[in-house]
Amino acid sequence: MSLRIVSWGLSIGLCAAGIACAAQPDPAPAPGNPGSGGGSGSGGSSASGGTGGSTGGASGTGGATGTGGSDGAGGDGTFGTGGTTGTGGTTGTGGSGGALGSGGTGPDPCVPDSAPIALPMAVDDHFVASGYFAGPDFPADPDPMPNIAGISEVACETRPDNPNGHAGKCHKWSFQAVKLGGEPGAAWAGVFWQAPANNWGAAPGVNVAPGATKVRFRAWGAVGGEEVTFSVGGIGGALCADDINLGSGGGTTVVLTTTPTEYEVDFLGQTYTRSAIGGFIWSVGVTSMDMLTFYVDDIQWVAD
Repeated sequence: MSLRIVSWGLSIGLCAAGIACAAQPDPAPAPGNPGSGGGSGSGGSSASGGTGGSTGGASGTGGATGTGGSDGAGGDGTFGTGGTTGTGGTTGTGGSGGALGSGGTGPDPCVPDSAPIALPMAVDDHFVASGYFAGPDFPADPDPMPNIAGISEVACETRPDNPNGHAGKCHKWSFQAVKLGGEPGAAWAGVFWQAPANNWGAAPGVNVAPGATKVRFRAWGAVGGEEVTFSVGGIGGALCADDINLGSGGGTTVVLTTTPTEYEVDFLGQTYTRSAIGGFIWSVGVTSMDMLTFYVDDIQWVAD
């Protein structure tokens, strides 16, 4: 608020005092004529002279000059009192600004809001065998990753009994290299069970109840002697990643027989607090273009 102060001017009236004027002297009387009556005095009446006298009669004395009136004294003018200057209003105080709000911490996008899945957890009930990978790559070829096509899955012809009961599905997997690379020639392939299907870390996985320490499963070979590595976890993308990180380079490598056998992949003390994306993995390496076939059944996350 701006404050404007109005000044009042004082008008000053000045009265000048009168100036007194000096009296003028009376004029001299005129001489009388002989034998004539005296001349008229200025102001008074003249006396009559004697008749026939040689000497003229005395002149009459002129009347006294009137005294001018006294000059009137001019009255002194009184100065007018100027008006009181008004006081400006008090400037208002601006209100205090509101405090800055603290930014809230949003929920972790990689922790699903679904209820946790109880243990033991059948992997096939919550994960999909969708994450195929193979090598080596051949960047100069029309198909730079030809060995992906060498992976195939069909249902098991029969499902052997499990004295502990079945969980999930029975899988029959085969791999036949399409092209070998390197010296000596070699190829490899494998599959991730993912939640959801084809999730390489762009979304959260599934919420598994805490306490699992291993994956337990059964496996066997079509002819025996098949070397396969089994593992868990290891998927990590731009947004989300597995807390358990054994991946395709860790886990348990076994040489299969034709007898269904129970195996385990230990988490090695790793725990999970967010979500599970890669629920199970198998991978193989070959040095020939012969087909390799094996079976996997009853895949579960367990706490013991």
